[in-house]
Amino acid sequence: MKAGSVIVDLSAEGGGNCEDSRPGETTRIGNVTIVAPLNVPSLLGEDASELYAKNQYNLLALIMKNNVIEIDWSDEVLAKTVLTHAGENKAEASDAAAKPVAAAKKPPAKAEPVTPA
Repeated sequence: MKAGSVIVDLSAEGGGNCEDSRPGETTRIGNVTIVAPLNVPSLLGEDASELYAKNQYNLLALIMKNNVIEIDWSDEVLAKTVLTHAGENKAEASDAAAKPVAAAKKPPAKAEPVTPA
């Protein structure tokens, strides 16, 4: 695998799909990181509304410090979420997306054969 690759073994609790998985741990073998979380379903919401609410809560947690709005402009998520601030347009990405772009046709990517380890 390429250096910096990450394997997330979702079945680590039941023995795993990767021989180097250690249930409940994150390990590094060479330049590859293996994440083997336990009880993955408990980490997810039961429905889309719960997932959306969790996302909104986490966004507000980034914005609010001691119940006061404090935007950390060095935080990429916050900087790209804000559209305007103090009369200034902060939505460069939105402006670029709104302009029509000529679609360049690319040839389909070739599938690379996978060799068993």
